Amino acid sequence: MNEAYKMKQLMDMTPLGIMSIDERGTVTAVNKAYAALLYPDFDKDRLIGMNIRVMAEHSRIPEVDKRIELALNGVSTSASTLEHDQKVLLIYANPIYDENNSISGALGICQDITEIERLRNELHRIDRLHVIGQMAASFAHEVRNPLTVIRGFLQLMQRNMDPAKMRNYLEMVISELDRSNEIIGNFLSLAQNRFLQKDCVNLNRIIEEIEALLYAEANHSNVELIVEKDPNLQSLLLNDKEIKQLILNLTRNGIESMTGKGGKLYIRTAQLADEITLEVQDTGHGIPKDKLDQLFDPFYTTKPNGTGLGLAVCYSIVERHHAKIEVRSEEHVGTTFTIRFCCHPEQADNGDGIDKGGE
Repeated sequence: MNEAYKMKQLMDMTPLGIMSIDERGTVTAVNKAYAALLYPDFDKDRLIGMNIRVMAEHSRIPEVDKRIELALNGVSTSASTLEHDQKVLLIYANPIYDENNSISGALGICQDITEIERLRNELHRIDRLHVIGQMAASFAHEVRNPLTVIRGFLQLMQRNMDPAKMRNYLEMVISELDRSNEIIGNFLSLAQNRFLQKDCVNLNRIIEEIEALLYAEANHSNVELIVEKDPNLQSLLLNDKEIKQLILNLTRNGIESMTGKGGKLYIRTAQLADEITLEVQDTGHGIPKDKLDQLFDPFYTTKPNGTGLGLAVCYSIVERHHAKIEVRSEEHVGTTFTIRFCCHPEQADNGDGIDKGGE
């Protein structure tokens, strides 16, 4: 009796709402937190002996009682969130078994996590604002660099109108303007809510349309390009312009990682049971493990002259196609990017975005 009394005190002191029922659905125990949360008009002692089906008619959140009742049929609920009337509850409901492994009742636990969720959302908002601030500062810095160069050359042209030098100055100004335009274009392409026109196309055909350009860039950098296309590839709903940009960004990234040492760059496609994969592999210097998590962050770069937007744009393109991107890398061995496209668009549309992979 003493232990039962201590257990009763423990139930009443805990901030979690707890209720137990027997195999007929009759309430055998309930604590203050549960009564205050779901039955503010009832004293907790009044609830004991009532049937859970009758109680649900007076409950502020009847779905909780229904979950406990379902546990009598062996249906468990684990860490399920339920929103009701501006409240967020975390619910557990499990059957209680006797010594013969037969269900003899059910136990329900619920916790009001409204304030925790509010704080979590606030932290997410602060984190997003922090990221936006970092991106804005980096964007301003990246655009200011070519503008400073342009201003300097225009001043030189103003002081020295020598026609022989004028052409070189203008070429440099145009080059920096193109760089500014590229930065702005890449920045805008990170937008994920814009309309994206997709057509049923074959990934191999998209690669073939830019294959000559890829070979030319690889040859210019003393890199051997090897393209392996699966002939059994089925068509997908893709935006060919964005997929071309994705392939170009990844291949240029791979080529730059082999600058000065040469190497091999592989582009592969493969038809699997329920997905199509696009793989870009290089034999470059690789990426340190501690850098992999930041790899797709906007304006993060390990290159002296990089803008840090190339892989961020790739991430955005993959996400807009409801695909997944993974990266495996080993220093002094190379890096492999793998994009996985779902073969069934109706499944892909319900996907949860992209997984960043590592080793």
